Amino acid sequence: MCQVKVTKDGCKLRFTISAKIIREMNAIYGDYLKIIINGREDLKYYIKIPNICPSRTNLQTRRDIPKNTAKILEIKNGDMVNVDLSLVNNYRSENLIVDNMLDILATIPRYERDCPIMIDLEEENGEEFCNVWYCSGQGGNAKLVRLKRYVKIDRQLGEFFGLMQAESRKNGPKFDFTNNLLLEHELFMNIGKRFGISKTLWNYQLFFNSDMDNDGLSKDINKIKKMFNVSKKIILTENNLLNKVALTIYIDSNLLAVIMINLMKILRRRVADSLDADFLKDFAVGFVSKDLLGDGTVVSRGGEADITISEQDLCSQEDIVKIFGNLGIRTSTYKNRILLKTDLNTYLWFIENKIFEGHKNREKIVKSILSNYYVKSLYDRFNGHDFYTAKDLSEKFKLKKSTAYMFLLRNKRRGFLENKDSCFTLTNKGQEFIKIINEAKIEVTNLCKLP
Repeated sequence: MCQVKVTKDGCKLRFTISAKIIREMNAIYGDYLKIIINGREDLKYYIKIPNICPSRTNLQTRRDIPKNTAKILEIKNGDMVNVDLSLVNNYRSENLIVDNMLDILATIPRYERDCPIMIDLEEENGEEFCNVWYCSGQGGNAKLVRLKRYVKIDRQLGEFFGLMQAESRKNGPKFDFTNNLLLEHELFMNIGKRFGISKTLWNYQLFFNSDMDNDGLSKDINKIKKMFNVSKKIILTENNLLNKVALTIYIDSNLLAVIMINLMKILRRRVADSLDADFLKDFAVGFVSKDLLGDGTVVSRGGEADITISEQDLCSQEDIVKIFGNLGIRTSTYKNRILLKTDLNTYLWFIENKIFEGHKNREKIVKSILSNYYVKSLYDRFNGHDFYTAKDLSEKFKLKKSTAYMFLLRNKRRGFLENKDSCFTLTNKGQEFIKIINEAKIEVTNLCKLP
């Protein structure tokens, strides 16, 4: 600890750290110092040691006191303040996953625009937090991004990054998310809290078509304010290409955007390489389900459905194709599109994992599945029967006995049936198939009742 005198420079309060103190700390140009004034650790901040001023022969650092800190501590010109100084260790970790937790320290890039990204690790209420920042040039007081070090990996985290994949910009001056479904914004902000991103940090921008009536727009604004408890102004932006309003939530931080996009890419590549744990499989399901919600298209053709995902970035496209493959879903690619092969397993996977839930594509998918010839025939022949023989099946459904027997053998290979002697019974997989289709029938009935 040292005592320094506060001086005033225009409207700013400043103090100088002498060359002697810097030498005793073994600090050099480009190092970062953590500063705590008068023991107030909650008001700590970071500065970069600048290059030697051409008019001086010794290294010394003169820096501003943040206005908020000066106000809270009631610091005035001429005051003597106690300052704790410590060098910052730029922490990193090699382990991406610890148990079923993501370690943020393994994902933060080391540089942004050729400037080193710094991390100071600290503990608060039993949790570890990362203070992250970078400074260009000589560097003044650094603007922090504060994130929790460990975040649980599960389906919801996968949904968060799936929404990012589809609906966030991949570069630019801010971290944002755009969608016309308010429940997806709520999910995005709620999962963001896992990282330590407070809901109060978000800003709101509403895109609308000028042909919309003012009453409708006012209702949308009020709904957003009520749902998210918004006290700040919602920015209104006209976009006449839209047929409904779209909401963007964003945080003005280029560094946060860089961190989160890099994190998404690392986790996406990890689950593309392997789903060697159940929590990674859950993450993968969440990721592709929300990527489909944002960038997916469904064209229904009777008992078939063409399902595609638009993806311009080739690295993203490659990872997403591998993730689907790891989940047992076959795909193909054509230019900027990923095409899903809609076989029985894919159909069941869509229903079971509630893909497109809350979206108009959900009804298209469910109706296509229920009207699919193979699904209907399988359901009709399985439903309400405890056991099967080729003879029973051929008589009940007017099939040739050889056809009935081949049907039983085929579905034994698929895992729906098991047999002892000449009698076939439903396996757990077969019973689950009946359950899924029954739930789908109820779901489509309820969807048809919606306004």
